[in-house]
Amino acid sequence: MYPWFILSILGMCFMVPFHFLSVEHIKFQKKYGVDKGNKITGILGLTSGWGFFIFWFGIWISPQPRLIIPFIQNPLI
Repeated sequence: MYPWFILSILGMCFMVPFHFLSVEHIKFQKKYGVDKGNKITGILGLTSGWGFFIFWFGIWISPQPRLIIPFIQNPLI
């Protein structure tokens, strides 16, 4: 119903694993060496950071479903 909103939410969810991989410096340093491990985690950090920001911006400007709170819509005052 709101494809841009849903796409942005899913995109943010898909960026989370990249973020967790980007902070695993020691794991990548042991596997690929210090220089290459730092380069890989740096690229993953940039990808996850910019992706998270772009999808967050997409959530902000996309049409969103209306939030209806029943007891606030019809106050008894």
